[in-house]
Amino acid sequence: MSNSVRRYTAPPSSCPIAFLRQGSTGTDVIDLQYSLQQRGFNPGAIDGSFGSRTHTAVYRFQFSQELSLTGSVDLETWQALDHVC
Repeated sequence: MSNSVRRYTAPPSSCPIAFLRQGSTGTDVIDLQYSLQQRGFNPGAIDGSFGSRTHTAVYRFQFSQELSLTGSVDLETWQALDHVC
């Protein structure tokens, strides 16, 4: 038996976490808007466009969860939203 140590490198995540902010667009924003709406934070239209109403909803959600109040969606905010792939 060899005493060598093998390094294990985890495969890249198949679910990258998107950093979202006002002006972002796309399906990640739709997921965000839906998650906010389901939790009672009105993001406005679920249209995939991160506008001022989505920004306000994110900010209010962050406040309710005692997160950093940025109005942007980072890993901490996704985790609080129970975001899973």
